[in-house]
Amino acid sequence: MILFTESEEFQEWLRELAAMLSTSLAENLYAGDAHGKVRLANLEEYFRRMALLSPDVILIGEAPGYQGTRRTGVPFGSEHIIMGGMPDVKFFGDPRGFERAYDERVYKEPTSTIMWRTISKYDRLPLLWAVYPLHPHQSGNTESNRTPTRKEVGATKLHLLKLLDITGIKTVLALGNTAKTTLDDLNIPAQKIRHPSHGGGPVFAQQLDAFMNA
Repeated sequence: MILFTESEEFQEWLRELAAMLSTSLAENLYAGDAHGKVRLANLEEYFRRMALLSPDVILIGEAPGYQGTRRTGVPFGSEHIIMGGMPDVKFFGDPRGFERAYDERVYKEPTSTIMWRTISKYDRLPLLWAVYPLHPHQSGNTESNRTPTRKEVGATKLHLLKLLDITGIKTVLALGNTAKTTLDDLNIPAQKIRHPSHGGGPVFAQQLDAFMNA
C-alpha cells in the first residue's frame, strides 16, 4: 500500500507550509527555527500514522491554539497527549516519533483533551486539520488565541484544497463557523458541528457521535 504521505505532492505540501510567512499577528509554527523543525517533524509523524489508518473523514477546525498545536505542531494535540499522557488514546500510546519543542512544564489543553477523548472511541479516526494553518494571536502575545480574519483564511485556502486532494478524503466536517464559511467559499460540501471550546464539548461529542455512528 502506498501512503499519501509518501508522495512528492505531500512533501511539497509540507514545504509550502514551512515556507509560509509569519506576520505580527500570525505565527508560522513550522518555520525553520529549532522549534519549528520539531513541530514540522511531529506533524509529519502525525500524518504518517494517520495515513496508515486510511482515514475517510476529515475534521477541519479554525486554527492552532497556543496551548496545544502551537507547542507540538500536531492538530488538536497538546504535549500531554502526544507524549502518551492519556492512556485511552492508543494513537499516541507509543510516543516515540514525537518530540517536545520546549523544555518547560508539559502543557495540557482542554480542547485537545475533549477532541481525543471523543474520537478515540471510533473504529476509524478522522483526520484533523484547520482552515488556517498559522497561529493567530493577539498583538505582541504569541501565548494567546485570536480568530483569524476572512482575509487571512482566504490567503491559505489553496493549501487546504491541496491537502484534500492529496488525501482523497471526500467526507468533510467543519468545526464551527469559520471553518464552515471557508469550506462554503471553496464549494466543498461540509456538515457543521459545534466546536468543543468555550463549553461546547458535550454538544460537539453528541453531534460527532451522531455523525460517526450513523
